[in-house]
Amino acid sequence: MLSVANPDSPFWIGNLRNREFRCLVPATSFMVWGSGTDYEGRRLRHWLAPEGEALFAFAGVWKDSEVPSFALITRPASPEVRALGAERMPLVLPGHEKAHALWLRGGWDRASALLETDPEAPLRELPTVDGD
Repeated sequence: MLSVANPDSPFWIGNLRNREFRCLVPATSFMVWGSGTDYEGRRLRHWLAPEGEALFAFAGVWKDSEVPSFALITRPASPEVRALGAERMPLVLPGHEKAHALWLRGGWDRASALLETDPEAPLRELPTVDGD
């Protein structure tokens, strides 16, 4: 999976400025790598989801190239995710239609403001299953 850490990158900016290339990526949770290791020496993984939301959306962008693909927009980690040891996280869009419409159909001058938003609902860490 690709991610966009620098939305001003010449590789992505043309697609981001053109609303027809922006997309919503539905999710039920996401994983970030944390600092530290588990009892077997494996790097810690933390599964997160917005509190009270069974389904939510990430901001995404797609490229229509030789191999069509999409990427998740990332942003600096929220304080709660940073505390787990992650520096960046996917951009979780606010859970209302207005924010989704802005990302999908708004001009880049307004849609790019969403890059600065923290998740609307607090993120909760999900229990992990052995082998995760």
